[in-house]
Order: sequence, then structure tokens, then C-alpha cells
Amino acid sequence: MASTKTIPNTTQSSFWWAALQFDPFDGKLVQNWLAYPQKQQINLIVNWQLWTLLDYFGRYRFVNQFGTVARKLWL
Repeated sequence: MASTKTIPNTTQSSFWWAALQFDPFDGKLVQNWLAYPQKQQINLIVNWQLWTLLDYFGRYRFVNQFGTVARKLWL
């Protein structure tokens, strides 16, 4: 499901944990992600129908929390 070509298993597990921990829809929001550790970038692929149910602050909160996990892993 998630992109695993460029990231180690521990990082992969941490991203899954973040996707489940911060998802207000019980793990259904994040469908996939693409991680680029060299760029310190992660692209989230979300379920659009669920994403539209979140208001601006809900979206910001989710992306910020996920980004915090990525930042801690890549420092």
C-alpha cells in the first residue's frame, strides 16, 4: 500500500502508526504515501470523500501531526 522503496521498515512502521493514530476516520483517510527522505518530503494520498469532510483546521492538524512524525524520523 505505502511506498516502501526508499525508506527503512522502522520508518515505514512509524508512518503507518501516524496514519492510524491521527486519522479521525479510523484508518481510512490515508490511502498511500510517497516518501522522499533525501528531500525530507512526504506526499500523502488521501480518500478525497473523507478529506472533504474535514474543515481547514482538521486538515491542518492532520498534516501537521503527520509531518511532525516525519521530521522526527529524518533528523
